[in-house]
Amino acid sequence: MNSSLKGNLPNFLTLSRGILVILIAILFFSDLPAKFIIIYILFLLASLSDYLDGKLARKWMVKSNFGVVFDSLFDKVFTFVMYILLIPYSLLHIGVYIALVFRDLLVDGIKNFSLSKGQPISPKMSGKLKMVFQTLLINFGLLLLIFPNNGVLKLLLIISATAALIFSYYSGLLYVYDWINPPKTKNKKK
Repeated sequence: MNSSLKGNLPNFLTLSRGILVILIAILFFSDLPAKFIIIYILFLLASLSDYLDGKLARKWMVKSNFGVVFDSLFDKVFTFVMYILLIPYSLLHIGVYIALVFRDLLVDGIKNFSLSKGQPISPKMSGKLKMVFQTLLINFGLLLLIFPNNGVLKLLLIISATAALIFSYYSGLLYVYDWINPPKTKNKKK
């Protein structure tokens, strides 16, 4: 595979996630009879693009300013838009969505502020697990729109939402701690 494709494919996958979110939002407001099945397929494609863009960028050791900025931004847009679209269906209490959005905005603010001070805060594994459970929450929510009144899916939605909240606030506390207690830079003596 040529180097140009290697350098651009992760960015294309990131951009495709943004386009898929727009299509999903449009479909939510359509009158198509099988719209939730189409939305679910597009959601799976968007989730796959999120997984692949980072995996390929690491494998090929390509990093771009576009990828650094927009991968995280499209992750947030993706989850926030999906929450907004799911709220009217009362699958979860609105407070769950608000708590998840509040945490993400707070942590992103802390990370950006620290970065502006030249003290980047490293990613947390619990933050990555938060994203996994947020994606599962959306997944089970969409499946409930396809298969309403399914008790197993409702239970899985509640479990994934609970796990998303736990990992959100646990990782959030770790980010706040790192913000309050930034790592000391060592002065090297010659």
